[in-house]
Amino acid sequence: GRNWRDGLERLRLNKRPYLGPTSMDAELSLVMTNLAKVRRGSYCYDPFVGTGSILLTCALRGARVLGSDIDVRVLRGRGPDENVSSNFRHYGLPRPELVRTDNALYARHYRDSDPLYDAIVTDPPYGIRAGARKSGSRSDNPRPVLEEHRHDHIAQTRPYAVSDVMAD
Repeated sequence: GRNWRDGLERLRLNKRPYLGPTSMDAELSLVMTNLAKVRRGSYCYDPFVGTGSILLTCALRGARVLGSDIDVRVLRGRGPDENVSSNFRHYGLPRPELVRTDNALYARHYRDSDPLYDAIVTDPPYGIRAGARKSGSRSDNPRPVLEEHRHDHIAQTRPYAVSDVMAD
C-alpha cells in the first residue's frame, strides 16, 4: 500500500479551502478509508458528507465518490471557492457527485443483495457540534411550499435521535 505519512502535511485541514465545525482530520479519514479497503476504482458513498473530508480521502485513493447530506447549505458551501468541490479542485481530483437527501426517509439508497457501493464510509452526526436532523416541520400544521419557491427552497428539519440514526 501507499505510505501516506510523507504526504499527510499537505492533507491537513488548515490547507483546505472549505471547512466546517465538524470537518474530519485527514489522518482519521485515511485510517477509516483504509479499514474500508477503499482502492482505485472503488465506488464509495458517504451518506453524511458534510464538507467532504471522508470522500476526499476516498478520492485520493482513486475511488469514485458519491456523497449526500440533509443540509443543502453545506453542500453549496459559502461560494464558488468555498465548497466541497473546491476541496477536490485543490488536490486536483475529479468533482464528487453530491445529492441533497434525507437518509431517514429513503431505505432504497441501500440494497440487501447485489451491493451498489464497494464501501460506505461515514461519520454519522451526533453530539453537540452536529446534532442529527431529519426532514420535517416542527409545526403541527406545516404550510406547503408554493411551486414558484421550490427551485431554491431549503427544507425544514427537525431533531433526529441518535438511536434512530443508528437504527436507520
